Amino acid sequence: MAENTSSLTRIILFRFHKDPLVCKKNLEILKHFNPEIKFYGLYGGEEDDFEFIKNKLESFFEHIYIIKNKSSIWKWKHGDLAMRLWYKDFGNNLDFDILHPVSWDMVIFDSLENLHKDIPFNCPGLTKLTPIEYLEGKWEWLTKEQDYNDWLKLLSYVKKKYNYKKKAFACFGPESIPRDFLAQYAKTEIPFNNSGNYELCHDELRLPLIAQALGFKLYNSSYWKFSDHEDLFINFDNVEIKDEIICQELEKPDGRRVFHPYRKIFDTTKLNSRLSLNFEDKPKFPEIMIPRSKKNLVIASVSDKSLHQSWINEKHNRTFDLFLILKKRDLESLKNEADFYTINEKFKYNAIYEVLT
Repeated sequence: MAENTSSLTRIILFRFHKDPLVCKKNLEILKHFNPEIKFYGLYGGEEDDFEFIKNKLESFFEHIYIIKNKSSIWKWKHGDLAMRLWYKDFGNNLDFDILHPVSWDMVIFDSLENLHKDIPFNCPGLTKLTPIEYLEGKWEWLTKEQDYNDWLKLLSYVKKKYNYKKKAFACFGPESIPRDFLAQYAKTEIPFNNSGNYELCHDELRLPLIAQALGFKLYNSSYWKFSDHEDLFINFDNVEIKDEIICQELEKPDGRRVFHPYRKIFDTTKLNSRLSLNFEDKPKFPEIMIPRSKKNLVIASVSDKSLHQSWINEKHNRTFDLFLILKKRDLESLKNEADFYTINEKFKYNAIYEVLT
């Protein structure tokens, strides 16, 4: 029988680094189903972009923490260490029992209390818990020689330091983290490679291993069901979840409620009234997303060969706001020419369609 967790204090740590429009929609949906939970932000994008993105999203959060002086690779590989850094610098002063990390490209149509009702409050809930023995020789992080050697070194370290003798697991993300674990993890030494220039392994291997070593029992979160068609709902192969799949599942009383990755602005007008999504929503580019200062808005998909600079004027002389869709991340220097921008590497008409829908 599941324990009563209604009296527990939950908070959300929303991890994001780009695409404030997508973040805003996913935050709106998440807030709709979790109106009593406080939201905190963990920003891992370019530091120069922080103020721009913060201005678009800060109304959702009690506070936004920015990860500084870390490479983009570090931020991508070490979500657990980013969360640990947040706790050490800020989160330890907050009153909460359970932390729910939520990625910017995960869309959730249910309360987190309901989704995690079967996970004891003092146990980490992790997605797709899988024994390491099933992954060796198959999973990319355990097939490359350097990565596999790093895993063996980490495992050896934990066995020696904690007398660890359990079956090791990998996971694909933490979804429910007890405060007690964060407090202990913040004090735990993280081993580095022999040259001391990077931490051993990454979050999907390290977090479940350290949690077990510290005495925590691992639970698989309800997000992943180990079904034959699981990749239709959640995958980690960068395959976008289709709108029709989301709508079909939400129409079912016992359908799926968590989808990843979803990197578009979800149109909730496609859904029936049973879900009671009563916040304002429009299928077209909503004004509430971008507070425009001028009557007209020009949207352009640009590359390094675009001629838009020949027809745009200085910002103060324009009769329109300019929204640039940058086709490559290394074109972000062009963002200073725009009032608003996003990054989308698809063909220009597909990119513009995604912005408008």
